[in-house]
Amino acid sequence: MNGGRIINLILLIIGIGILIFFLSTVDLISVKEGIETAGPNILFVLIVLLLINISIKAYRWIILVRKTTNTSIRFGFSFLSIFAGVSSGSLLPGRNEATKPLLLKYHYKLPFSKTMPTAFMEKAFDFIALIVLFLIALAYIPGKSTLSVYFLPVIIVGILLVLGQ
Repeated sequence: MNGGRIINLILLIIGIGILIFFLSTVDLISVKEGIETAGPNILFVLIVLLLINISIKAYRWIILVRKTTNTSIRFGFSFLSIFAGVSSGSLLPGRNEATKPLLLKYHYKLPFSKTMPTAFMEKAFDFIALIVLFLIALAYIPGKSTLSVYFLPVIIVGILLVLGQ
């Protein structure tokens, strides 16, 4: 068994251990009641939205890796890398930035020093998206209709200008 497989096995065991720990601390009756209250239609919509979100992030990761390293990665690898980043964030909060660069190092033989800045660029894009969503939400605060009439077009123009660059 090579080093990569051993690491994968160790991470799988750790992940299963964390899952068991979290499940042991969850009030499963309340979870069941919440799922029943939501109903299958809402759960289906939420799962679809989650998959769309991860797919967009996976595609963005593909683009960032290609632009910074001239390496093409598969969508499936990128999709699973996003999941790995979220999982590592559960294990070590705030330390999941290195997960995707480490995966690129092991699977695509890319230097960590070249891919780590790509992960930070991705975090910067996440931050910008969060700010944009905040500003859009701010435009719709009840009682501030005049603000939204002038503010939303400015936001849209700003987004188009940033995307056009």
